[in-house]
Order: sequence, then C-alpha cells, then structure tokens
Amino acid sequence: MIEKSLILGLLLTPLSLLAVNDPGSSEINEKLDVVEAIIAETETQTAACQMHSAWHFPVELYGYLDIARKYADNAKKTKNLRKMQENLQSILAIVDECINGKEGYWSGNWNDVWVDPTPGVPDCALDSFVKMKKELETEIKKFL
Repeated sequence: MIEKSLILGLLLTPLSLLAVNDPGSSEINEKLDVVEAIIAETETQTAACQMHSAWHFPVELYGYLDIARKYADNAKKTKNLRKMQENLQSILAIVDECINGKEGYWSGNWNDVWVDPTPGVPDCALDSFVKMKKELETEIKKFL
C-alpha cells in the first residue's frame, strides 16, 4: 500500500509543477484589470447620459478586453501576445471612433448600399471618453 501511494505521488509531482502560475501572466492580468476598471469607471460616469439620450455605451470594449484576456492566459507564445496587443489596440480604435464619430460610406458590395454615418458620443459623455482615452493610452503602452 505504501509503495502504491509513493508511486502515485511520484507520478503526480510533474503535474503539480505545471499548475504553478506564471508570474508574467499574473502581471499581465493585473494590467488588464486596470484597463477594465478604466472602462467600467467611464461607463458609470456616462450612465446618466445613457438614460437621457438614445446613445449607449459601446459594449465592444468589454468584448475586445475579454478576447485579450484569453490570449493573455497563454501569453508564452509570441503569437498570442501579439493578438492580445492587437485587441488592446482595437479598444483604442473604438474609443477614437466613439469620440470622432464615423463618416458615411458606400459599402462597395455588389448592390452598393450607403452606410449612414455614426455620430460621436453626445456632449454629456464626451469629457469622460476623452479622459478614458488618455488613461487607456497610458495603460496600453505598458503592453507594447
């Protein structure tokens, strides 16, 4: 009986070594938590604006952040690290698009449909978005 438990212990030892968290990965997750806190703070600050207008906070920011987290979980591969950085850059692109709005354009499809312009955030949320953009740029530069 003792031999079986000793053999089982020796077999499971390498598995326990693999389960140890990578300190670099936890540091990345902490930085991503800061990015999420910035986005959540801005959403909270613009809640009154959302209630009094037809504008809604862009939930795509959380989607790109979740994708970046998934790539960060396996950041040992440089491909995954690059994909994480691309998703963080997409967050900045969406914030820019929200601030500046999006111009109308022809779709270029076979039926060539006009896509209406998307207005920027309303004035009641503009200051919060400009502040969020500055904070996000500062935090995302730490990943690059």
